Amino acid sequence: MLLNFYNIKITQKEAVEAAGISEVVERDGTRLDQMSLVVKNLAPGYAFWYKEDATIQDISALIDTYHVPVGINWQGYFWDSLLEEARFGAPLSNGHYSIVTNIQREKNQLAIVDPDYKRSAKELAFPIGWFKTRWWDTAQGVDDRTGKEITYYTSRLLFIVVPEKETFPQLLDLHAVPEQYFQSKIEEARHSHSVHPAFEPSKRKTQVLEFSTSVIRNATSKFR
Repeated sequence: MLLNFYNIKITQKEAVEAAGISEVVERDGTRLDQMSLVVKNLAPGYAFWYKEDATIQDISALIDTYHVPVGINWQGYFWDSLLEEARFGAPLSNGHYSIVTNIQREKNQLAIVDPDYKRSAKELAFPIGWFKTRWWDTAQGVDDRTGKEITYYTSRLLFIVVPEKETFPQLLDLHAVPEQYFQSKIEEARHSHSVHPAFEPSKRKTQVLEFSTSVIRNATSKFR
């Protein structure tokens, strides 16, 4: 969807083949380094940038100052209300890529376009505070040293696609995705012994109590 911003049209099949993940995408999804490979192979003249531990201010600057949509990796929203999600959904671990298209910090609101077919790529408004509680993800990979599956985390990840000539991403401390990105995340997880805050027992209950009302009101509304 980020390439659509530049009127570059590619199919999902073309993207999967360019990333070299045709045989595993249904099982493993798409990693950040694989998305970067899609841009490199199918959109010459454009560059893929990313940042972890980003901030709402970063999103605001990219959209309001530099006028580019912002990709995010977060806990996707697939229900009609957070209360419904809490009642019927599994514990949060629904990592999902979406696009932030607009933000109004003074109204504590941002607009997200979800490529999920059930949402039909509609722009939906959400409270910023609620979004921040879900701006993380977990994924699995095989530790080459032990041969065992290991879970690694991404925290407040954003990414953009811009023409190669643009230099502003560096001003916001964004980086090109290194070839060893996946291996570095595995290495990071290997040496981490702390529990990700998203999995604290009280976290899910706190989300429901604090944000359910605003989500019910805003989740199906258009950004305004």
